[in-house]
Amino acid sequence: MINFPKKQLPTKSNKKLNYEFYLGIPFYLMIVILVLIPIGLMLLYAFTTDANNLVSIRFTFDNFIEFFVQPTFLSSMLESVYLSLISALICLLIAYPLAFILSRRKLVTQKILVSLITSNMFINSLLLAYAVRSIFEMIGNTFFNDSRYLLGTDLAIITGMVYLYLPFMLLPIYTHMAKLDKNLFESAEDLGANKYQTITRVVIPMSLSSVLTGFMMVFLPASTTLVITRYLGDGKRKMIGDLIDLAFKSGKFGYGAAIALVLAVILLIFVYLIKKLDKYEGVLANED
Repeated sequence: MINFPKKQLPTKSNKKLNYEFYLGIPFYLMIVILVLIPIGLMLLYAFTTDANNLVSIRFTFDNFIEFFVQPTFLSSMLESVYLSLISALICLLIAYPLAFILSRRKLVTQKILVSLITSNMFINSLLLAYAVRSIFEMIGNTFFNDSRYLLGTDLAIITGMVYLYLPFMLLPIYTHMAKLDKNLFESAEDLGANKYQTITRVVIPMSLSSVLTGFMMVFLPASTTLVITRYLGDGKRKMIGDLIDLAFKSGKFGYGAAIALVLAVILLIFVYLIKKLDKYEGVLANED
């Protein structure tokens, strides 16, 4: 007698898996359209000549060579990385203790203070940059009899970056610290750790992943900004965002794509270095 295999009925887990897959289809389409295709086009333009004509397309490194052999372009890249790195570090020095203090307050107080601190995220960046410019113009008129004396300096540009991007550093760190299990602090105290040791050995190691997120959210837009250099740089400083904008306006898409790729590699290096320090990635208690 031949025993035919019985047809297996779909289990609840399989139904749930199929249900989640279908719900995720719009997300997958957005990833393909807004992420994968633009990255593919950027790689195509950066490593080829005449990418608009598939018949005469040719692989080349000329776009990268042109960037690295031009001292002005290379100095703009280094200046962008320098100013963005300083701005991100200042944002971190301000946001980290502020996030820790906020996470230890009452829930109502947290909501009010976070709303006040992040309120400038709902204001147009052009208005914010122009407001900072007006402050530097008033200071220049008062102390130097020249409204444009401070515009274009490191102080003006870094101040503008910190003012615009500080909330992007604060929010991920605060969100992470607010979810830390309060029993961790009591356990550290029971084991004989003082407040300084608790912060350095418990809080900081477990919050490095949020620091990485905040760093990326500040460093990347700061290094490619056009608003800050236009209003606070006063035309005296050319950063990497200005080079990319100039390349696309002049029709040199391959050159602009090559610049963007170089900047992306630099950012990935920073991400890798910070990741190496994160021994507690994804460790969160009190998530339920």
